[in-house]
Amino acid sequence: MTLPETFGSVLHRRLLWLPARTNRKIGSPTSMEALSQLTLAQVQANDWEPWSGVLGGSAWPDDAFTVMSWNSLAQSLVRRDLFPYCSKAQLRWKYRKDRLLAEFLFYRPSIACFQEIDKEFWQSEWAPLMASLNYHWHYYGYRAKKHGCCIVWNAGKWRCDGYRCVDLDQSQKVQGLTLPSDNVLQLAVLTRLGPDSRMDSLSPVNSTHTEETPDHPNRASSHPQRPYAPLASGTQQGVLVTNCHLYWRPTGGAVRLAQGLVIQREVDAMHQEYGGGTLPTVLCGDFNSSPAEGLYSAFHHTGVTAHDSLVQDLVTSFELDPRLAGMAKPPTAEPASTPDIQPAVVEDPRLMTSQQQREWVIQLMRAHQSYPPIRSVYQKYEEVDPQHYALAETAESTGQPFFTKYGFHPLVGYQPKQWAGEPRFSNYGVYRGLLDYIFYRQPSRPLKAQSESNHHDCLQPVGVLSIPPESTLLPGIPNDAFGSDHISLLAVFVLTK
Repeated sequence: MTLPETFGSVLHRRLLWLPARTNRKIGSPTSMEALSQLTLAQVQANDWEPWSGVLGGSAWPDDAFTVMSWNSLAQSLVRRDLFPYCSKAQLRWKYRKDRLLAEFLFYRPSIACFQEIDKEFWQSEWAPLMASLNYHWHYYGYRAKKHGCCIVWNAGKWRCDGYRCVDLDQSQKVQGLTLPSDNVLQLAVLTRLGPDSRMDSLSPVNSTHTEETPDHPNRASSHPQRPYAPLASGTQQGVLVTNCHLYWRPTGGAVRLAQGLVIQREVDAMHQEYGGGTLPTVLCGDFNSSPAEGLYSAFHHTGVTAHDSLVQDLVTSFELDPRLAGMAKPPTAEPASTPDIQPAVVEDPRLMTSQQQREWVIQLMRAHQSYPPIRSVYQKYEEVDPQHYALAETAESTGQPFFTKYGFHPLVGYQPKQWAGEPRFSNYGVYRGLLDYIFYRQPSRPLKAQSESNHHDCLQPVGVLSIPPESTLLPGIPNDAFGSDHISLLAVFVLTK
């Protein structure tokens, strides 16, 4: 694999320890500095030694594991007009592939969630690499597209005890309304293996099989096949991992809010089936949603009222989204605005009155509060990397909103008061903003039930991979160092009792 020296900029991303919530001492300035100063030549000389090994035993918690989330830009979606700042070479798959694979090789996470993975290239390029590194995986593609999502895990440390794939499409009804979208969701129950595990004896590492059915030909997986069964309480550490790629249109905030509710109920269903409500959850993906949008607020249980500007923004999206607009509203008088009004069950949101749309959005926000809150690992990133925000007000850094042709763009650039300390961006192209997240949710079992048992695990995020310096990204990515228009996110977790 031949890479230019400029690729070394990828390796200069730093591991940042989050503010300590326990007395555990993790990391040291010396080891952090050593990691940040690695060069491409050093990594090549070490035959792509995983970065966790570079940190050394004293700096790396014995029970820590890493989770990566990355939209790797499907080649089937690459068009020159979307990336006017790129050379032709930078957009070719062969050129981008080397950078994508090399970045994964370097960070070598315990668990990874990919979005926008071309099925053709996954089978021919990614899968052989995963097999050589002892990773198992589940791939799930869109029905009508050439790309999809994939969950991978280190088979020497984890095994998959449960898996489900869900279409976020017209088969889903949320609060009486049919979703007008076409997206996918994956859920996998992963169990941490003990030192005496005999995982390798169950099946060859590269035992790839493809599940093809008349109704869905885009499923593939590579891992030992065993009957899925509930976890034995108190005997093993497990985590539920979800991977999604939500509705892309910037005016689709209300649709993403509804999709988020489907994620919540699918997570609960997996909890009850496999962990009895005791499984912590890591939720990864390209949520196509900024912190200023409704889904982020709903996940975090941020309060909302009928007069909240956030609700109005979501209602406005009904009129501006091409999938929702274009049909006249029924010639009926709109109901009076009262807290008691319930939206009628309407199959097509284009037939809802403005008041019904408002009430439906409020119902969605309130429905999210019936589930445990979901937190972002990168929330309060400003506390660990203030330099990331130094250029936030410059024209070169901020750029102009990409989606002005729609007349309404909730996916705007960085807004300090609404960003909750999140990074300014995860996508860096013509549009620059935060679309990707690693969320986590604690076990859903009621607190009273938890107090009666010590067998539930909780997730504690202890570190994140830094956001690259903008000097390595301008004028936009992909470039000679980064193979996608999205940067990879990576979090370090420990499971605690």
